[in-house]
Amino acid sequence: MGYYELKVPDEETGRGMQSIVLCHYAFRVWNKWRYGAWNLYGHSHGSLSPLPQSLSLDVGVDCHDFTPLSYTQVKAIMSTRGFVAPTGREEQEEATEEKRVSAVEAEEKELSNSLLDNLE
Repeated sequence: MGYYELKVPDEETGRGMQSIVLCHYAFRVWNKWRYGAWNLYGHSHGSLSPLPQSLSLDVGVDCHDFTPLSYTQVKAIMSTRGFVAPTGREEQEEATEEKRVSAVEAEEKELSNSLLDNLE
């Protein structure tokens, strides 16, 4: 099974290009999906329910009144999806560090309160 990666110039995207992965079959994940790349596919003839947060789309003509979709039409459909890029490694590391610092501060406060209780 092969696939094709296409880049379409589009100044409205964050990088000036829209990455698209084309394949006969649908994918759950694909190259650059976490950066907003689209997956356009056929094969399923509209039998797969669209995932509301996924940037994949069945572009088979039997799903669209037997008419091919233009880039503009696909873009409009994709803009209705609730895609949110997954948290990046740096953000995960920052969140982990914040939790660690909070835990240390809570432990220090508990120890301080315990010491004060013993002094009374």
